[in-house]
Amino acid sequence: MLRFFRQLRQRLLTDNKFGKYLLYAVGEIALVTIGILIALQINTWNEESKNRRLEATYLANLKKELVFNIQLANEQIEFSDFQIINCKLILDLLQGNMPYDPMELAIALEHVGWNHEVIFVSDVWSELYATGNIGLIRNEEIKMRLTDLYNVMRLVNTFQEHEWSSYNFGARRLLADILPPAVRLHIDESLEPGGFTGDNITITNPENIIKRLREIEGLPGFIVDIIQTRKTSNVFMRGQIKGMKSINDLIEQELK
Repeated sequence: MLRFFRQLRQRLLTDNKFGKYLLYAVGEIALVTIGILIALQINTWNEESKNRRLEATYLANLKKELVFNIQLANEQIEFSDFQIINCKLILDLLQGNMPYDPMELAIALEHVGWNHEVIFVSDVWSELYATGNIGLIRNEEIKMRLTDLYNVMRLVNTFQEHEWSSYNFGARRLLADILPPAVRLHIDESLEPGGFTGDNITITNPENIIKRLREIEGLPGFIVDIIQTRKTSNVFMRGQIKGMKSINDLIEQELK
């Protein structure tokens, strides 16, 4: 094909047909230009197709990440609810002579010293920003909501690490010697963040346990602080769950 065009160009020059040669040259330039434009357009289409596939992959992975974080948030709510129940049981005993189950009291005393921190996963979101691929996500509402969501996650983690955990650790120090070591070890073997799954045992001399509890200075304050932080945590977690579910709905629509 190239040989044909060269021969045609040479023949036009040899025959002194300059006008036709000029027309031919313009046509050849136009043909080359069109070819370049087509090649550029094909390259643009290919790049856009690649970006859309990558965007879909990121969105699908973000959805999986959020589903996992929803599970973590629900587990944290379960822990907080159980700890609030245990804290209120201890407060009631400190403030009055209500009937109680010694085993439930022992479980409560051990559980209030626990600090169950939820560490939300943000691998996909962090990669999007680290690589600059955040621009691949075209839906601005999804990007805005994700930014707000992960900022709140970092805030919650900060509160847990620097403030909320101190109340549990403080209560643990005050309560460390109230229960016999054997009882504590038995409870710890089957104590989960959201409940106790083991067998009950006989708690000897429970009246002395209550007496010693009432003699601990500052214990009610720690217990109240734990209740307040767990309630605050639940507000955060329920808000996060609602936000994550709404974002996943947007992602689902985007992936259709």
